[in-house]
This record gives sequence, structure tokens and C-alpha cells, in this order.
Amino acid sequence: MPALSTRYADYAKRLAGIASDFSAAETAVDVLPNMLGGDGPRNYLFIFQNNAEIRSTGGLPGSWARVHVENGKIQLREQGSAAELNNNQSAAELTDEELAVYDQLPALFFQDPNFIPDFPRAATLFNAFWSRTYPAVELDGILTLDPVAMSYLMAGTGPVQAGELTLTAENIVPELLSNTYLSITDPSKQDEQFQEVARAILSASTSRLASPIDFVQGLSRAVRERRFLLAPTDPAEVERLNGASILGQLTGDDGAVPHVDIGLNDATGSKMSYYLRYFAGVESRSCLSGVQALEGTMTLNQTISPRDARALPDYVTGGDAYGIPIGSQLVTARIYGPYGGSISDVRLNGEPLDPKYGLQIDGRPVVTISILIDTIDDARVTWKMQTAVKQTGSGKVGLTPSVLGGTLDSQFKSAC
Repeated sequence: MPALSTRYADYAKRLAGIASDFSAAETAVDVLPNMLGGDGPRNYLFIFQNNAEIRSTGGLPGSWARVHVENGKIQLREQGSAAELNNNQSAAELTDEELAVYDQLPALFFQDPNFIPDFPRAATLFNAFWSRTYPAVELDGILTLDPVAMSYLMAGTGPVQAGELTLTAENIVPELLSNTYLSITDPSKQDEQFQEVARAILSASTSRLASPIDFVQGLSRAVRERRFLLAPTDPAEVERLNGASILGQLTGDDGAVPHVDIGLNDATGSKMSYYLRYFAGVESRSCLSGVQALEGTMTLNQTISPRDARALPDYVTGGDAYGIPIGSQLVTARIYGPYGGSISDVRLNGEPLDPKYGLQIDGRPVVTISILIDTIDDARVTWKMQTAVKQTGSGKVGLTPSVLGGTLDSQFKSAC
């Protein structure tokens, strides 16, 4: 069998031919083999994003593992839970803009850096937590995957045995994000199961694959949907991949293209996001002197009634620990308007809200609202925006990946 670095270099070439997520084929061919240990030992922090408790980039980073790559061999070293990297002290300093929008949480708890939808920035904070606890092991990057992405990869690995659990592409999402909490009540035992699954998935992904092509196509799909993200620490590698979906960047000034992004975060302290469903869209209503007037709409609901949800374990519902009625869920939504633009007139079910306007993150206006989902009916959020001058092109909308397969990202036509 060829060395892992050789085999993955071949997969990288196939990936470059299949996916449009890398700017050119040579980018994937040049960067990925070295990142997989082609030029010496590498250490990566792998983070499992749990979509059952939503975060802006996908899900709660509850479990992690260090992946060591050397001489073509991939090994899983330390594994742990988020709590093991916390000590009730900030791991890094946040900017004044970040403090105004997110407060201290992204730097205070390992569970929260990805309140920030820009994955490179979130990864910097994850790295700070790691370095504080494991100062002797320098990371070469942070990578993250959610169970939906794992289901895509399993089209290539085939079924995977994790302890007594047989996982398939069809059952891995409900098994990890729902059944685990229904069958295991001890959080430490839940963490053990997630760690066992991580070991099994890594082993299957780095062994002889049932279908290498299906595996690479699954990886490509995960990248396109922003479910597999990578933040290298080497500036040269970051530069080579700049603009690629795999970096999970929050777009800044993109010339004529206006960007709208929406990051969703659970504020219930629960696993109710497994039942959360949402959709968002933006339309350009007019164009005057090179400025587009935009209108956005987002609907949210849950697939389980509060009455039925009250029969679920407290670990799933949150048990009213933060004052949220059992069976309901509180979702914090942050709307990021176009670079240099503005946001106004935010409403919930037609009633005006009063978020704090005027805040920005790296030149993009942002508002934060809280939405209580307490029925199976839609909660409807609307807002208005203006683009900056000369943002006359068609726009793009980015929305947090959900527990369901597929992407919720969209585009809108220019009115100019």
C-alpha cells in the first residue's frame, strides 16, 4: 500500500479536478500534500462541531483531538472535551469591535470562539486555548468537521464501527446528534462516545477506502457547504488558499459584490438545535446612484412541539437552566450587512425590534437579535439594508450550515 502522503496527494489532485473551491488545480496539489506531512511533522487540532447546539460556523465545538502527521502516517494523539481547555480566564484579547458585538464569551470558553462566523479569527482563539494548556505542542492548523460532513465522507469509507455503534452515511447524524442524548445521560459518557466516533472515522478515512472517488466527492461537498473548514497557521499556506471556501472567511470588501451573512447561535444551553429549521433570503429592491436598497427575510421554526419536547432529557431541552421554557429554544441571530453599508428596521413577526445599530465588524455593519422559538410555527425576521456606493453587482448570502444536508447559502440579483 502506498504511503498515506502519496495516496492523499493523489486524492488532492482528484479533489482539484472535482471541486471549484480551490482557485486552481495547482493550489491543491502544492498545498495539501505538505499539509499532510509531505515536508515534515505536522500537528492539527481537529474540532468536532455539534450541530445540535448551533454556532455561527455550524455547531458547538464540544470535542477535540490532536492529529499528528509524520512520514506519511496520520495518528490521533490527545483527545478531550471543551471543558478541559477552560479555566475561567480569557485565553486571548478581543478587539473593541468584537467585545461590543460578542462580549467576552469567544475568548472565555472553548465552546464559543465560533460565535464569530469568520473561521480564521475563531481558529486563532481556538489556538490560544490550546497553547495555554499544551504550550509544548505548536499547532500547524485548526480543522473542523460536523456530522453532516462525516456522512458525506462515509459514502467513500463505507460503514464504520465505533464501539458497539455501527455508523453509516444514513444514520450518523441522528445517532450522534439525537440518539446519543436519548440513550446516554452522563455527559462524560457522551464525550467518550464522540471521541470513539472520531477515532473510528479518522481510521476509516486513512485506511483503504471502499470508494476513493466517493470519499473525495464527499470531502468536496463538505468544503462547498462550509462544513469542513481549515485554518493553517503558516501565512504562506493561508495566502495560497486565500478566498477558498475551505478557509471559512467572512468576506470583507469584495468590490461590486454585496455580501450578507447570518450567524445563528444557541442561547438555550441545550441540544434543541437538532430540531431547528431556518431559511433566509435577500432581495434588491432598487438602485440609486450606485447604492442598492436590500430587504432580507429569515424564517425559523422547530420540528417538535414544546409539549413533545418536554418529554426529552433535560440535557436536550436545557432544563430551564438559563430561564428558557422547557421545550422552547432561544436563538441569537447576528446579521452582517454589506461592507460599508447599513442595516435598519429589523422586525420580528412584523413588530419592530430595537437592536443596537451602528456596530461593525471589520467594516461590515452587524446587528444582534434574540428569537424565542416556542411553537412549530414560523418566526419571521425582516430587515432593510443599503449597500455601499458602487456595490452594483448581484449579491451573495451566507447562512450557518444546519443539521440537514445541503447548503442554505443563496444569491440575489442586482437591481442596478
